[in-house]
Amino acid sequence: MDRPDLDERLELLRDDDPDVADSRRIISENVEADRRWKKIKGFDAVVGAAVRDVAVPTTLSGRVLARIGVQAAERKATARRNYVLTGVGSALILSLLIGVFIWRWPDPGFTRLRVTEAAARVFAERHALPPPTDETPKLPQVGLRGGIAGFDEVKFLKKDALVYRLETPAGDHAVAIIVPSVWFPADFDPSASYAIAGDVALEVRFIRFDDDEQYCIFVAANPKAFEAKALIF
Repeated sequence: MDRPDLDERLELLRDDDPDVADSRRIISENVEADRRWKKIKGFDAVVGAAVRDVAVPTTLSGRVLARIGVQAAERKATARRNYVLTGVGSALILSLLIGVFIWRWPDPGFTRLRVTEAAARVFAERHALPPPTDETPKLPQVGLRGGIAGFDEVKFLKKDALVYRLETPAGDHAVAIIVPSVWFPADFDPSASYAIAGDVALEVRFIRFDDDEQYCIFVAANPKAFEAKALIF
């Protein structure tokens, strides 16, 4: 009998199967095999007794339940946090979209009368505009034969606007206010209007640029000085 066969037979002897009687008889005739078989049985008995004698701590069930509770609470807190973050993110995105949408709405305050009065107030303060610099943006879609005497970024009816103080070679002055056309309602009347700034009678013209994205509110006491001679739209 070779060694592998002997090991296999020893493993079979751990069971009480009657079919292994012949194997037991053969092993009993082999002193070395019998000795090894008895050691294995003794080892199994010791291991079995040790396993059966292990005492379960009385607090084990409590610790298991406490751990399960902690894990459940952590999962619930994580789910709540993710829900809150998702809700906050969605609310911010919705607010941003609403803000952008409202920001693009025409302003009902941009009536012909209010715009004319606001333009006259800007004209009255034209000399307070700082002189232009190399960074002053060009007056869009406008050719000047005179020059720009002043420039500033201001609030016009609470909206951002660019203001230019224009001059002609003869020294006449006018003001060009550039604002986005989106603020003007669809029914806005762009025909010329008139206003008084101090003791100066003004003519206010509304010139929409070709790209339809901006209005030039042109204010002057003597618009003829800027027609075809100094200001070309």
